[in-house]
Order: sequence, then structure tokens, then C-alpha cells
Amino acid sequence: GHLSTGMVGTNALVYALPRHGAAEMMYRIATQTTFPSWGFMLECDATTLWEAWSDDRDEQLSLNMKLLGSIDKFFYRDVAGIRPLAPGFRRIAVAPRVVGPVRHASAQMETVRGPAAVSWRLDDDDALRLTADIPANASAEIRLPTGGRPAVLVTEGGRPVWGHGAYVPGAPGVTGARIEDDSVVVEAGSGSYELALTGGGNSATNW
Repeated sequence: GHLSTGMVGTNALVYALPRHGAAEMMYRIATQTTFPSWGFMLECDATTLWEAWSDDRDEQLSLNMKLLGSIDKFFYRDVAGIRPLAPGFRRIAVAPRVVGPVRHASAQMETVRGPAAVSWRLDDDDALRLTADIPANASAEIRLPTGGRPAVLVTEGGRPVWGHGAYVPGAPGVTGARIEDDSVVVEAGSGSYELALTGGGNSATNW
């Protein structure tokens, strides 16, 4: 659960673990506070990323070397879940990952087409509520994780878009929905959306 990577390996790790089903492990690494970790730097009052995981000033290593060592992309791409699917953000993925004890997250990215934003939260009954802003001249693939629940209902602005295992047409801007990899995938055009996923039990351990 700690880092043993260098400049290139750390950058690769932050991409590879969530992509290959180990987002929980990435969260565990990201929240460590003992050596070697990002949290250890914070515990040592760091305000920048160091050249090495240790605070060994005798080696005269830089205490301001952010090159490829940042964890920001994990927060944006995976926890909040916003990233491009096509050049110039012509197509956008909104795919949050529910990890650890995290119950809410939000992020905004400035794109050449305008701001793209996402905000999500888990209610006490484990209903997942997500808002997404998709800029003009863009489309989105919005993934709502089911937490392994077999039967779920997805609504947009209170209107069903997925229920009884099938897409329900009629919500403005929504062009389709499907089940894929334990997520309901909602296809949408530009605009603002308020999606909610409910049903199929209420145990937090499902996530």
C-alpha cells in the first residue's frame, strides 16, 4: 500500500491501477501518511512535491520537483470521473469510481468547448446522485456504477431513463442507455443533467 516507484513509474501507476480494476488500491496508496507516500510529505509540512519520497536534505535533493509525480489525475479521472474520450473533448466520459469511504466528489475542467463538470454523492440509502455539465458541441458517456446490484432505476430530472433492464426514451438530451461492466451507461448530448441511480438493496458494502 505504499509507493516504491520513481518519476516514470509513479505516473504509470496512477493510470494503470484504476484502469485495471484496482482503484481501491490506488485510493489506499493515495491516502497513506507514512513513508513512502504523498501523505508523508504532507506530514513533514511539504507544500510541493519532492524529488525523492524521503526528506533527506543531506543529499541536497530538490523539494520542488513535480515532474510526473502528481496524483491530481487520479482525483479528476477516477474519483470525480471526468476525462476526454475523443480529441478536443468532442466526446467526454463521466465515470466516477466509488472508493474507500468517499461519499461525494466534484470536479470541473476547462475545455476548448467550454467547462465540463461533474458532481456526485452517495445518499444514506446508497442512492447515487450525479450532476453533469456537458459543453456545447460535445457528447458524453455517463457511467453510473451499480455497486453490483442486479436491478436499478436511473432517472434524469425525475424522469426514468433506465428501468426493468432497458432504456426508457423521452428525457431531453438523453439518447440511449445500456448496462456495461456493472454500470448503467447513459448517452447524452450537451447540456446539464441530474441523474439518480436507486434500487436493488441499500447495503453500503455493495460498493
